[in-house]
Amino acid sequence: NRFVASFLGDANFIPGTLRETVSGKAVVDTPLGAITITTAGPIPAPGAAVELALRPEHIRMDAPGGIAMTIEQCLHYGEVEEYTLRHGSLGLRAVVLSGPAPRKPGSQIAVSWNPANVLFFPKGATRDQP
Repeated sequence: NRFVASFLGDANFIPGTLRETVSGKAVVDTPLGAITITTAGPIPAPGAAVELALRPEHIRMDAPGGIAMTIEQCLHYGEVEEYTLRHGSLGLRAVVLSGPAPRKPGSQIAVSWNPANVLFFPKGATRDQP
């Protein structure tokens, strides 16, 4: 559930509405557009409000065909860089290995992730709910 996901480490929480489920995959409409994820376990009915959780280290930057985002901030921590990214009203954090030249705030970047790395929760789930 969302409580456990936030307790076990940093995560980006993305609000959405479940559009459909087909063959172990769910399509969720979010502020980032439609996101397809791999699902396991019970799934609410289409139209249900849901949240997706994505860890910052699972975001791939400079992803061909990815979601366009703007870099708001970049912090350097030796071998890794932490980015604050924005798409409209939604902000995400990404943590990646440091490259030869850090990306600059204000730059546009395309991001993606493996659908299997996205966790799925009914909106408002508490620590006692799945």
